[in-house]
Amino acid sequence: MGRHFESPHEPIVGLVEHQASLPPVLLPENPRAEHIDKVRFSLGLRGYRCDQVDDVLDLLAAEITTLENTIRDLESRRVISDTREN
Repeated sequence: MGRHFESPHEPIVGLVEHQASLPPVLLPENPRAEHIDKVRFSLGLRGYRCDQVDDVLDLLAAEITTLENTIRDLESRRVISDTREN
């Protein structure tokens, strides 16, 4: 006959999910690049690799900075264009 596995009634020590050491990750309604730089994640039993998360956040922050600069440049051109028409 096959063996029957009975699950333990209490959690197995060492396999219990780690309590969060940081508050929940919250971003403002309109996040900016500098907000991404401040994001920190708690470690978990099956967490992500910190170096990979950091790499993705760095790329996102750089892309947002580029977009913010583009928007600022386009807005300044519009202001200059608007003042020339008057």
